[in-house]
Amino acid sequence: MNEFSKCHIGSTTLKSSELTAPNVKHAFSASLIEVPFGPEFEEITKVLWDEGINNFHVDVGDGKLIPRQINALDKIAHLRSSFPDSQIHTHLMVQSPHHEDYEGTLSCIEAYANAGVDAIAVHEGA
Repeated sequence: MNEFSKCHIGSTTLKSSELTAPNVKHAFSASLIEVPFGPEFEEITKVLWDEGINNFHVDVGDGKLIPRQINALDKIAHLRSSFPDSQIHTHLMVQSPHHEDYEGTLSCIEAYANAGVDAIAVHEGA
């Protein structure tokens, strides 16, 4: 079995043929950093959802901590309204995630928490 035909979940190794089993439906998280918000994003997330992926990873960047500026509040709003049972986690790669300078008066953490994400990871060094 090569590296591309197995998946590690905790201490368990699954064969590729086992990855479609109902008990591992939540094993995958679709990273959406390269998909700009718009019709393509809506189409791709619908296909992923229809194929059993219900866990979405959304990256956020401020253009300071990382070179890319990525505001994903529109992506979060779409995912939450279109797939209310999905799990959404966001990765904040921003310099000051706790300061109240994001979206007016909210901190970046508050803005994404209020948008309905299920988990927030803050990039080390932020």
